[in-house]
Amino acid sequence: MNGRIDELRGHAWQRLLAAAARRLSGNGLMITGNVSVADPDDDERYVLALVTGRHKDPGVGRVVVPLAAVDASVRARSGRDLVTTLNALGYPVQDRRGAESAEEQTRAQVEAILHGCRYAQEPWFGAWLVQIGGAALTRVVRGDRPIQTATWLVALLDRLPADDVPIPVLAEAATGDTKRLTGPLETLALGAVAARAGVSAPTDAAGRRELWDSVGVLVDDVSSTVLILNLPVHPRAADVPATAQAATADYLAASLTAAAIGGFPRRVTLNELARSPVGVDPRAVPEVRVCENPSVLQHALARLGPACPPLICTEGQPSVAAWRLLRTLHEDGVTLYWRNDFDWPGLGMTGRAVREFDAQPWRMTATDYETALALGDSEPLKGPARPAPWDPSLAEALSASGRAVMEERIVDLLVADLMIAADPNERAARLR
Repeated sequence: MNGRIDELRGHAWQRLLAAAARRLSGNGLMITGNVSVADPDDDERYVLALVTGRHKDPGVGRVVVPLAAVDASVRARSGRDLVTTLNALGYPVQDRRGAESAEEQTRAQVEAILHGCRYAQEPWFGAWLVQIGGAALTRVVRGDRPIQTATWLVALLDRLPADDVPIPVLAEAATGDTKRLTGPLETLALGAVAARAGVSAPTDAAGRRELWDSVGVLVDDVSSTVLILNLPVHPRAADVPATAQAATADYLAASLTAAAIGGFPRRVTLNELARSPVGVDPRAVPEVRVCENPSVLQHALARLGPACPPLICTEGQPSVAAWRLLRTLHEDGVTLYWRNDFDWPGLGMTGRAVREFDAQPWRMTATDYETALALGDSEPLKGPARPAPWDPSLAEALSASGRAVMEERIVDLLVADLMIAADPNERAARLR
C-alpha cells in the first residue's frame, strides 16, 4: 500500500471511514449513494473538505459525502480500492445483502430436503416445521454443513420408529458415523419425535433417553436397569424379532420366574427387556407393588423371602428400563400400587404413575405423611412444589411442615402391607 495510508489511521478519518464501511456492508459493496458525518470537529472538517473539495464552516450540523468521493480519496492515499483498504484498517466490510441472499438459498434447500421426509404429509410434521422455522432452523442454516445436517435428519426420521436399535447403530445407518447423533442433530430429531408423540421436547438426559425409547431407540441399554423381586413372567414371543433364537426369546422369562421361585432379587437391564420381552398373566399376578428405595425391597426380602408379593424398586427416578417394564405390566392389566418418598420429586413421580398407569397410591396420603412425620428423622423439603391430585391435602401438609420424610421411615408399615398381600387368610382377618 501507498505510504500515505497512515494518514487514514488518524482521528479525523475514523467516523467517515466507519460510515463508509456500514454503507458498503448494507448495499452489496456498491460504490453508490452517500455517507455522512454529524457535527464534525475542526480536524474532521478539514478531511471532509479534502474529500469533497468544499470548505466546511465551523458549527456545520451534518456533512453529506458521496461514497464515490470517499473511494477516490482513499485510493489516492492507499493505492487500493475502498473495501480492501477499510478491511486493512480494521473497519470490517461484510456483504450483508449477499450473505442474506445466500442464507435464503440455503434455507430453501434445507426446507426442500425436510419436505422429502416420509412423514412430510402428516399434520404433526407440518406443525413441527412451523415450530423450528425460526431460531432453530436458522441455527442449522448458519451452522456447519446445513445441507448435510438436513439430509441426516431426514434419514434418521425415516428410520423411526425402530425395533429396539441401539443409538450408535441408528446413527451409523443414517449418517455413516456411530457418534454423530448428538448436539443439534439430536435436538432436532428429538423435537420431531416429541411432536409426533404430542409431548414437549425433553429438557434433561433422562427425558431424552425415555423419548428415544418410545420410538425403539436404545440410548443406554446396559446401565439402564430395574430392580425386581418375585415377578413371575412369560415370554412375549410376538415381540421378539424373527431372527432371534428361541433361547433368546425365553431367556428373561425363565430367569425372572426362577428368581421368583427362589426369592432372589434380580436386576434387569434395558438390553434384556428389549431382546427378550416379557409379559405377565394378570390372573396369576393381578397386582404389583412399586417402591422407590432399595432398603424397602431388602426388608421385604429379609422378612418374606419367596413369599413376598411381586415388588419393583425404581431406585429413585425410574430408569427407562423401569418405565418400559411398568408400562408393560399396565398394558397387561396388572394393577400397580405405587409409592415414593414424601418429598416434591416423590409426589411428581407418583402423580405421573397415577396419570399414565392408573396406579393406586400406596400409603401416599396426608394421613400416611403425618404418621411418617411423627416418627421423626425428617429433612427440609427441596425443589419446586408438586401437586398430589389423588390427595390434595398431602401437598398442603408438605407445604405446611416444610419437611420431607424418606420411604424408609415407614418401612415396617410397608412390609406389613406386603405380608397381608402375601397371605389371603391374613387379609381376610384384617378385613373382618
